[in-house]
Amino acid sequence: MTEKQKLKHLKAVRLLKSILNLPETLKQQKKMSEILLSVMKTVLLRQRICRMCYFGLRMTGDNDGAVFTDDLPLHTPLTLQETPALLLNRPSACIAAWRRTLFTDTGIRFRARGWGEDLCMTRKMLTAAKSVVILPDVLYLYRQHEGSVTKRALDANAEIMDAIDDVLTWYQARGLFEQYENELGKLCVDNVLYDASVRILKAQSAHPLLPQLLDFTAARFPDYRHNPYLKGYPARKKLVLSLLGKQQYRAVHLLFAAAGH
Repeated sequence: MTEKQKLKHLKAVRLLKSILNLPETLKQQKKMSEILLSVMKTVLLRQRICRMCYFGLRMTGDNDGAVFTDDLPLHTPLTLQETPALLLNRPSACIAAWRRTLFTDTGIRFRARGWGEDLCMTRKMLTAAKSVVILPDVLYLYRQHEGSVTKRALDANAEIMDAIDDVLTWYQARGLFEQYENELGKLCVDNVLYDASVRILKAQSAHPLLPQLLDFTAARFPDYRHNPYLKGYPARKKLVLSLLGKQQYRAVHLLFAAAGH
C-alpha cells in the first residue's frame, strides 16, 4: 500500500468512526449505509491488488463491546496457497468486501438461510480470490439479539454439518482437500464438534444431536485428534474436546455451569 493509499484509508476510517457515533434515527441509518458503501467501494475495492478485503468487527448484545480482528499480516496481499491460515479466519460475510467479478465469474452464492451460510461462501471464495488484504480497523458493528441466526433453537445446530459438508465437497471437487486437510479439519472441529456441542451443552446436559456431531467429525477426519492446529488450543478447550470425544456431555455441561454460562 502506497503512502497515498494509506492516507486515503485513514481518512475513510475516521469518517466511518464518526458515522458510527451518530444517533441511530432511520434517516441517519440510511445515510450511514450510503456512505459506508461508498467508502468501501472507493477505498477498499479499488485497490488493484485486492480481490477480497477483511476488517474488524465489534459486537453488541451478549458480547457487548467485544472486538474481533484477524491475527494475520496487515495491508499485504495474501493468497490461500501461501497463507493457508486464511481458511481459519472469521468466516462472517459481514466483515468482508469482494470484487463483484468474484461472484459473476465463479457462480459462488450464499446457501439458503441457515447456520453456516457465511462459512460456505467465504471459504469457497478464498479459492477464487487472487489476493486478500486484511485491515486492522473495526468497520462493522454487529448487534446480536434473540432473532439473530446465532440465537436460534438448539436443533438448528445440525445445519452446520451440512455447511461443512458443502465446503469439503467444494475442496474435494477441485483437488484441494489434501492440500488444506489440516485447515479443513480444524474448521470441522471448531464449528461442528466444539462450537455446536458447546452451544447445546451450555443450555442443557443432554441432546440427541450431540453424538451425531462427534460421529460427523470422526467420519470425515478420523485422525482429528492429531491435527497440528489443535496443539495451539487453550488448555480449557483441549479439556472440553477430550470430554466430548469420550461423550462425557454432563461433565462439559457442569464445567460451563460452574463458569457461570
